[in-house]
Amino acid sequence: GRLATGDEWERAARGGKDTWYPWGDEVQHSQAKYANGPESTGVVTAHVKTFEPNDYGLYDVSGNVWEWTSDVGAKGIHQTRGGSWHSAAKHLHVTSVRTFNGDGGVNEVGFRCLMPQLPQGSASGK
Repeated sequence: GRLATGDEWERAARGGKDTWYPWGDEVQHSQAKYANGPESTGVVTAHVKTFEPNDYGLYDVSGNVWEWTSDVGAKGIHQTRGGSWHSAAKHLHVTSVRTFNGDGGVNEVGFRCLMPQLPQGSASGK
């Protein structure tokens, strides 16, 4: 597997829609974990599949943790996408980008790996 590019991440996060968020143009705390919500007590992430998936079946693409992409900006700093449990709602939209230098540990950055599509008829690609 590998990290998605920023463009790949955005296409996947949109889930085939042309909206600000994977589910539409407004955000509510029932759709993602982000700052100041009733489920945002403490400095922890939400469990996987706490919220509904987007139309591609991907969970938690907005909120919970910023996701690393393979895009690297100035001075070799990686770009992250999607916002986190600590972000304001405006940072959860699918075009939001934040840089992260990778120094030290933080509990609001994670990653999602892409897997190559297996050819039809292969042992695992039925």
